[in-house]
Amino acid sequence: MKSKKNKIASDVIVDLPERKSPGSDITNIYRPSLEMTRFSNIKPVKLDFIWPGFIAIGKITVLVGNPGLGKTMLSIRIASHVSTGREWPGGTGCKSGQVLIMSAEDDPADTLRPRLDASNADVTRVYFVSMVKEVDIDGIQIKRGFTINKDLKLLEECLCEAPDCRLIIIDPISAYMGGTDTHNNSDVRGVLSSLSDLASRKKVAILAITHMNKGGGNGNALFRVTGSLAFVAAARAAFLIEEDKDDEEKRLFVPMKNNLGNDKTGYSYRILEDKDGIPFAEWDPEPINLTAADVLISHEEKTDREEASEWLYEELSYGKRTTVELNLKAKQSGHSWSTVKRAKSDLKVESFRRGYGEDGKWYWRLPTGTFNNESIEDDQKQS
Repeated sequence: MKSKKNKIASDVIVDLPERKSPGSDITNIYRPSLEMTRFSNIKPVKLDFIWPGFIAIGKITVLVGNPGLGKTMLSIRIASHVSTGREWPGGTGCKSGQVLIMSAEDDPADTLRPRLDASNADVTRVYFVSMVKEVDIDGIQIKRGFTINKDLKLLEECLCEAPDCRLIIIDPISAYMGGTDTHNNSDVRGVLSSLSDLASRKKVAILAITHMNKGGGNGNALFRVTGSLAFVAAARAAFLIEEDKDDEEKRLFVPMKNNLGNDKTGYSYRILEDKDGIPFAEWDPEPINLTAADVLISHEEKTDREEASEWLYEELSYGKRTTVELNLKAKQSGHSWSTVKRAKSDLKVESFRRGYGEDGKWYWRLPTGTFNNESIEDDQKQS
């Protein structure tokens, strides 16, 4: 076959071999092929949300947090918004729809239903997805747990029975991964890509709940997610649930990543109880401008401060110490002086000066009335 002649810069003529298509023999029918689509043939589609800027239709959103902070109660509150069409915090509208809940940790009768009622959800529009029913090799009907990698077709059938479904809550997602190694990125991506494909095809939002690990993550909040990084990498948005160190009644809902909205805006909420003592999540009305990194750094600083407080209390329990001595010991113990000074404020440590001129020294001591405390009637208190 003849080669094509191609003219390029500087009138240099080169011969380029003509591209040949694969052979036409019968074996090519079974060869894998790569699908390629011209963008002019792709119709642009507007992104749809159940909560504008936060939870998108057709995407996976992840809630991450330590146990005991109310992740499930917040997810139930989100389900309440969707089932009733009640507006989101900040006044954003919410289109109503059905909700599927998959929960491996909470009983549907004594925990989930009462909390849905306390959150004023429309329970006629909320479904609990529990066990998979099947027949074993002996013809006996058995029940087993649902797994994403085996049973997505069954979940799709459930969606056909709830055609108005806009939200699926999976709590926690690690309980539904089957035999998947949840610390293996490629394995997790493979499972979540199938789940994401289902969400996209059926126009439903997936809210997956998971836990935090105890690692530092080198300051990156995304590395605090239990298991593979793929859990948050595959999600289009991930939000951290954490307590507010300055208000023990408040919980923070802040972005770890948000590819579809503002990645610096979140909300806070509180755990309240109804007249029967059933807990539920209640939003604070105003948004907060915090990220997960801000919150975790704040918590790390608070931990350093608490450790510095314990160290300072122990040092001063033996009596007064000069600030020069404490500064040196703080550095030797790995405490920054600025953190020690904040600990000083927390402990209400008293500072005073004895002596004048070059002979004068500043001291710190525990508050008046504490053991090993001396009278400071003649001492000059530091302002």
